[in-house]
Amino acid sequence: MNLWTEYEGATIDSAYALTKLVQTEGRSAFFSTRNANGESVLIRIIECHFDEDEILARWRGVQTLGHPNFLRIDRFGQFQVQPENTTAAYAVFERVEANLGEVLEGGRLSAAD
Repeated sequence: MNLWTEYEGATIDSAYALTKLVQTEGRSAFFSTRNANGESVLIRIIECHFDEDEILARWRGVQTLGHPNFLRIDRFGQFQVQPENTTAAYAVFERVEANLGEVLEGGRLSAAD
């Protein structure tokens, strides 16, 4: 795959324009985008190495949990990256302003937190 910054401006699944690269993490990257309602959301794209079924199954499991302390996955799927003709998986998450790593810098969380 190309450098992640080269995907800014691309559209995934004919619905999600990748507006800004937020963070890279190994073979995946997080981008800002907007959902059908125009709300700011986060999309994660993972370059697949013949493991797309496992990735999609994991996201399907998280989506069905519906736990209030997990990020909500609005939609997920896979697409072909051209011209390399490789597969990538994506998941669209609700946008949160807090980062757990930053929150924990202030100390341990209480049971109420």
